[in-house]
Amino acid sequence: MWILIKLAVMFGAFIYRLRGKVLSRGFSSGEVEGNPYFIHHQKKSHVIVSTRVGIDFTCPAVFTITKEGYWDRLFKRLMVNEEVQTGDADFDQSFYLSSDAPAFHQVLKGDPTLREIIRSLFNHGCQRISCDGTTLWCQFVANQKPDLDLVKRCFALFQSLGELGRLTKDSRPDPFAVKIFIIEALIYSLTAYAWTGFFEWYFFREDLHLNPVLIMRSGLAVGIFLTVSFVALVMVALRGSSRAHRVLIESAVVLFLSVPIGGLYLVRDVNIGLDRSVPWVVRAKVLGTYEQESKDYKGRRNYAYYLEVDVPQAPPEVQLPQRIRISGLKYAELTNARFVTITIGKGFLNYPWYKKIEGHALPN
Repeated sequence: MWILIKLAVMFGAFIYRLRGKVLSRGFSSGEVEGNPYFIHHQKKSHVIVSTRVGIDFTCPAVFTITKEGYWDRLFKRLMVNEEVQTGDADFDQSFYLSSDAPAFHQVLKGDPTLREIIRSLFNHGCQRISCDGTTLWCQFVANQKPDLDLVKRCFALFQSLGELGRLTKDSRPDPFAVKIFIIEALIYSLTAYAWTGFFEWYFFREDLHLNPVLIMRSGLAVGIFLTVSFVALVMVALRGSSRAHRVLIESAVVLFLSVPIGGLYLVRDVNIGLDRSVPWVVRAKVLGTYEQESKDYKGRRNYAYYLEVDVPQAPPEVQLPQRIRISGLKYAELTNARFVTITIGKGFLNYPWYKKIEGHALPN
């Protein structure tokens, strides 16, 4: 059941990230000269962390303008990403242009008024200017409420970008933007799979395999391999993009935090979920069941439950341990049992696992 839950969460995270790339505009917040605009507040724990002013702007040229930072300059020197320069030295050193649309660079190069409007917006608290294909967004600091003068500056930017809309009216969607959306959605889905597995372990701590250490080693090796492979794939897929380094950094950080854990659960789920072999059946005498209490760093009590058996004669491939960690429900079920029948799956990857443990009052 947990395998299906993880796959469902993984698919849900993929769809959520794809849909989340286009910000919800909500209802119109007002008008300037008959043109509507939108105010979007991004909140975290009921606290506004950023405010965006949005204006309808259908344009296939997806782009982002931010202040140029250390990582932008570093990756340009390393030639990981390519940024087209406008020829305005002060502007090029101050801002980083994330877009792979030639028309966007053409308009910025040829319109000094547009570059001056961008400078003015950033001088008045703007942190980020972007277009997601349907809306032009100007993002401001959290505590800044855009007044009418600031909204008019956003509309001045919108009007100056009119030429960009005309140049890209019949063009196809940005291929790099499509790749980035898919890559980020895949990263979110892999992360969701990994952390769903972690929650499964946290709430249902029991031994599923006869040798958990072997599964852990194999899983971590697979996770590290997948992480390195995915980062390499991102570098190849986004070669030549001005947005490559930002996606690469985000991908590497998220993957290194999540995929090694995901590799562990991937090995475990494949080994169990695809196992169609005839299982071994081992009968053993119960030496006892007991619970072990511990406290976490907050002083909360945690309990672990164990089953001890008299290790019987078993197939040479089965190295049954004397002590098996079981769930709380299984502990209650086996409290009065004197014998157990343990059904052991051979495993798709040849890692034996506990398929079923049944208690009996008398030997079978």
